[in-house]
Amino acid sequence: MDNIMSELEKYLERARIARDDDGRLAAIMTDMEHKYSIPALSSLIPEWKRNDPNAERILKVYRYISGLRNF
Repeated sequence: MDNIMSELEKYLERARIARDDDGRLAAIMTDMEHKYSIPALSSLIPEWKRNDPNAERILKVYRYISGLRNF
């Protein structure tokens, strides 16, 4: 559990540094999608959450980073 929190903190730090760069933020999100197998389709997220005990924490960080982007 400590390992996942350390990893997520690193993603948050990278996002804070990249805060004004949408391209870098998108790259961080893509990295998270691949590393944690975040489903591309939101309809698959409930099943993913059931299968990954850290899913809720991962999604919180992912959504926070997504919120930093200027779509």
